[in-house]
Amino acid sequence: MGGERPGPLARLRRRWSRWDTALLLGSLALLAGAGLPLPGYTIGPGPTRAVDELVEVAEGEAFPPRGEVLLATVALHPLSPFRAVQAWLDTDINTVAAEDVVGSEARAQDMQESRNVAVTVALQRLGLPPSAGDEGGLVRIKATGVDGNSAGLAFTLAILDVLTPGELTAGLTIGVTGTIEADGDVGPVGSVGLKAVAMSEVGADYLLVPAGQGGEATAQAEDSLEIIEVATLEEALAVLEGLGGDGLVLPPDGG
Repeated sequence: MGGERPGPLARLRRRWSRWDTALLLGSLALLAGAGLPLPGYTIGPGPTRAVDELVEVAEGEAFPPRGEVLLATVALHPLSPFRAVQAWLDTDINTVAAEDVVGSEARAQDMQESRNVAVTVALQRLGLPPSAGDEGGLVRIKATGVDGNSAGLAFTLAILDVLTPGELTAGLTIGVTGTIEADGDVGPVGSVGLKAVAMSEVGADYLLVPAGQGGEATAQAEDSLEIIEVATLEEALAVLEGLGGDGLVLPPDGG
């Protein structure tokens, strides 16, 4: 777990105390041109979403859970003088070069593939026939406004939670980030530290991250957020059961 981190206001006050008159005037000049674009982007913690609410079951019974599986996003904005000052003031906001940002079309395609893989993996884990995802079938994910593939594990767990009775998360709020592969392996994601910040801000109980990325997440997480690394879907399910979850309980006519 990371040490206690000051909030945005405290960081602002700390940095403000070091400004001299010349720097203040220079910053005001930048703010005056805040609408002028600069090369690059700022990236910071984005909103979180309850993934269970995005799962639609077309056939059979659904079991809405009390707990939540949350996915985290990052906020990406074109760089401007205003955004540059904002990034300088807030250590949770970074600047990145334009060439380091994946295009929106590629991110949308990654999301579509991630949803399809998550549906397939979840249904296979339950011994159910594959679904055609957005084309129809037993279950689909309505992930409007989310792009990229970092929510694959979260989607998979949410589908399993909704399709089975019991509480997979023990009624807790579980943040999840990580890609999902067809064989159930969990892959790495970008900006995991910023996602830990987002989960800290909404009061998540735990955050599951891909194996090898726990240190980065812990460095930016609040003490109240416990980071747990997982390498596969089975590891993630075992972690949730260890936290008090019911494990996978097949519906009466399932499996």
